[in-house]
Amino acid sequence: MGTLLDTDDMPAQDRLAAITEAVHAAAAPHHVIAEPGQPIRARFEAWDFGGAGIYRIVRSSGIRMVRTAPQIRRGPSPAFVVALRERGVAYRNCGEVQDRIEPGQLFAVDMNAPFDIGWRRTGAHTALMVPLDALAMSAETVRRGVGNLPASPLYSVMSGFIASMVASADELGADAAGREIAAACTEMVRALLASAVGKGAADGGAIPAELLLTQIREYIRANLADPELGAESIARAHSISLRQLYKLCASAGVSLEQSIIANRLERVRAELSSPAHSHLSIASVAGRWGFRDPSHFARRFRAAYGITPREWRQASGTGAR
Repeated sequence: MGTLLDTDDMPAQDRLAAITEAVHAAAAPHHVIAEPGQPIRARFEAWDFGGAGIYRIVRSSGIRMVRTAPQIRRGPSPAFVVALRERGVAYRNCGEVQDRIEPGQLFAVDMNAPFDIGWRRTGAHTALMVPLDALAMSAETVRRGVGNLPASPLYSVMSGFIASMVASADELGADAAGREIAAACTEMVRALLASAVGKGAADGGAIPAELLLTQIREYIRANLADPELGAESIARAHSISLRQLYKLCASAGVSLEQSIIANRLERVRAELSSPAHSHLSIASVAGRWGFRDPSHFARRFRAAYGITPREWRQASGTGAR
């Protein structure tokens, strides 16, 4: 999408309302309050990646963004936010978390918990927004992760990830693999929160279930091309029993087999629409991602997407093999 709002060409008296409307549209209803004694200015940019997205405050005069419990009850947000502060010191009050956010620091916002975030002079930050339901994490884990992000070993990785997403936002927003990009963004945020909670645990005991589940998801995504990927190899790689593995997945409402198949189908679908793989037959592409039986693969693909692999490739303009 690119530029969502630029107030420079607006009459001064209309700018705060325009900023408020843009914030509501991008995230959820807020109270937006301008800091007194300075001209109101803002430029916002936004891009969607098939469910996840980037929302960037390129610049903004001093404002406060306040989300209250009544607003949350009337309009729960479907998004969770991890942001990289780029310019100006911000302050944050989110229940137990009260802090200053310096340029270069990450901060997270649970949009379904009251907060007060703002800055007194010109500021900027970039927010990565992912679907809250896709995180599949308990409210308690989210709360603990929000307050403990610097403890995560992924803290600097996430900072670089958000910066690189902005640098390539136009290309990524136009990419046919939008769903895969959104899934990758969600996995990064899930891993960040889970590792922050794990590092912040005081008892030094076993790995928290949600962190272990995140590690398992990452393992699956990294080993989709292995035709032997399955419950036994996953349990062995994580030093747990098959019983523990199935119990963990059941508690999270995850079907291990279906998760593996769904991830493999997404990889195949992306490659079938890519000119870089147009020289490969459909069977070869499927085989690269662990589907050894072409008939079984074709049935699964059609059940998932309502179209045959050949029809998908033809519709994508990458050949009819």
